[in-house]
Amino acid sequence: MPNFNPQQQAAIEAASPYLLCSAGAGSGKTTVMVESIVHKLSRHPEKDISGFLIITFTNEAAANMKRKIWQRLAEEARQGHAYAARALSNLENASISTIHAFCKSLIASYFYAIPGMSARFDLIEEARLERLFAQAYENALDDLLGARHTEAAAQDNMQRQGEDAQNNMQLTGNDAQENVQLVRELMLSFTQDELLPMTRELYDKLMGIPDPFAHLDRYIDAITSEPEENPWAAEILFAADMDLAGIEDFLLREKEMICALTPPTCEDAAQQDEQILRALLEKLHQAQPPLTVQEKIDAILA
Repeated sequence: MPNFNPQQQAAIEAASPYLLCSAGAGSGKTTVMVESIVHKLSRHPEKDISGFLIITFTNEAAANMKRKIWQRLAEEARQGHAYAARALSNLENASISTIHAFCKSLIASYFYAIPGMSARFDLIEEARLERLFAQAYENALDDLLGARHTEAAAQDNMQRQGEDAQNNMQLTGNDAQENVQLVRELMLSFTQDELLPMTRELYDKLMGIPDPFAHLDRYIDAITSEPEENPWAAEILFAADMDLAGIEDFLLREKEMICALTPPTCEDAAQQDEQILRALLEKLHQAQPPLTVQEKIDAILA
């Protein structure tokens, strides 16, 4: 048995059912967990190892965990400890697996209690999951970029059904055009191959949050609120103010770089840069009363 440091020994012997251990890779987490399980069985011989739920991240880690538990129990059994011999005989019934495998076994046992669940189900393979997500992503893009066809269909429907349909069509059309514009702006900034992993990462994070789409709506409302109330706008403006503070130094260094070796067109471009930047500085500094957040953004983007 390895020599454990005080922190590891404390984790092994902890009696509390609520214990969180945080440690880096290669620090002995698995060994400590194995020793903790053996320690609990030795202190409570009435406990059955089949009542333990031991979750790992990968199938390989689960197999490694079971092997190490078997080795430690075998050592204890050879020393005559009855609890270890009993645990060894029941080790195959212990729940040592990934969270996916545990949930699969749980659903297989109680599928009848889950509305709409069939007894014939299986875990989806990662490769197939990636293909399905990519297909859903492409379909969603097609739907958004094809929104103009949806609007045309709504116009035809309006002609058949009258004023009520016209009001609905206007709402649908506005939403569709806004979605199309957003997608086009994204496609100008990123390639479709770049957007796919970004979309997947966002989806995975959202699926780990209770009521994910309500959370997303709140986030969108926060970043699209009035600039004066938007914390993101304040951060952007702070960064812009820092950049503006360095404009004078930038102009000085630009002049130093323009020497006799540069063509006349470079001097003309530098003079135009200086005129634009000085006009911006003058507008920002002379504003009375001070510019609002929105006015600063407009001035910088102008």
